[in-house]
Amino acid sequence: MKTTLKLVAGLCFALAIASARAQDSQEKPGAEFRISYLRGTQKLHDLQASPMIYYTTYNGLNLDYKRITEKNRWEFGLEAKTGNMIAPELGEREFQIEEGGDSFVLIPSQYFGEIRAGYQRQVSSKSKSQGYLGGMIRDEFYYADGLAMNTWSMNSLEFAARYSHFVELGKKHRIEGDVILPLVAFTARMPYSNVVSQPEKSQAKAFLEESEFASIGTYQHPEIQLSYRYHLAHRSGLEFRYSLDWLHYSEPRSIKKSNHEIALAWVYFFQFAHH
Repeated sequence: MKTTLKLVAGLCFALAIASARAQDSQEKPGAEFRISYLRGTQKLHDLQASPMIYYTTYNGLNLDYKRITEKNRWEFGLEAKTGNMIAPELGEREFQIEEGGDSFVLIPSQYFGEIRAGYQRQVSSKSKSQGYLGGMIRDEFYYADGLAMNTWSMNSLEFAARYSHFVELGKKHRIEGDVILPLVAFTARMPYSNVVSQPEKSQAKAFLEESEFASIGTYQHPEIQLSYRYHLAHRSGLEFRYSLDWLHYSEPRSIKKSNHEIALAWVYFFQFAHH
């Protein structure tokens, strides 16, 4: 009887160990969905529109989907942001349409967003880290009402190289670094008059048709992202990300822009695969 009990206990113990190991190794997420709250500051100096430097503190929302296999990663995402623009040298300017009439304070609002798609292939793999290299296509659009007493906008369709590196710190913690470098872009900007005037076409169509090809020699827009992820449970996690990007385009007049941004995201894991 004792021998039988020992055999049963030993068998149960072995099954428990095998089950725990199987749970650790057999299921890995094949896809993830992420929703992020964005908070950032932008510095803009566009000599095509104004000699003043404008600062924008903005809030936004990001949505993205990633499909993950053993060697490949696909990503699709979009985001929208908005905030008020202030030129410190001008401050909050008060205007009066006519003498004795009502006055108003001019604080331009900026609206900007992004849509993107990308693919990466694994180029390095160690026990606790992986590296992925690939490319992405993204379109970024900017619009402001009231900048230099007129509207202001810019659109950039970029083709960029991207490298990502992941480091696993135990089962629940992960650090990721990303470097994005656009190689070519199609960029549309407002004319010096800040007015798009083509009566036979809509303003949006006329504006986008003025897009010009730019290479890395005249158009630079590098971006660096650092993020930390904590796995809350089997299907969810939290992520904190910091990103920095800097843009310079010299045609027809110089524009320089930089963004500092933080993001807090909730991540949902699904389409689990056995490995």
